[in-house]
Amino acid sequence: MASYKVYFVFECSPETHWGEETDDEIIIDGVEHYVDGEECFDSDGEDSIIKNWEDAVDDITAKWEGDSLSEYDYIDQSKKNPHNNGKTEFGDGTGDVNFETTKVEIFGDNEWENLIESKNL
Repeated sequence: MASYKVYFVFECSPETHWGEETDDEIIIDGVEHYVDGEECFDSDGEDSIIKNWEDAVDDITAKWEGDSLSEYDYIDQSKKNPHNNGKTEFGDGTGDVNFETTKVEIFGDNEWENLIESKNL
């Protein structure tokens, strides 16, 4: 039995960041854990089972495309506002968002301990 960590980013283009106007792209990092045999979605959004790392990547991508994955779930709430203006990081929204899987780690066990391979996507 194998397990996988799928890493991804949300590339956000908010009009404001921490209450200040910005033209910068803001990156929100995310990671999800998978184990062989878990239920997932395939590349068509249909129910399937995790059998390899590609299935894990298909699942997270299908969740994004099906609007069941949100960048807001991955915002680091412990960050401090560098402007000390009382505003939240994305108080006016995240703007246009692009999603991209970036890396998958493949483990030889179901506890994410025995790393076998890391693939940049």
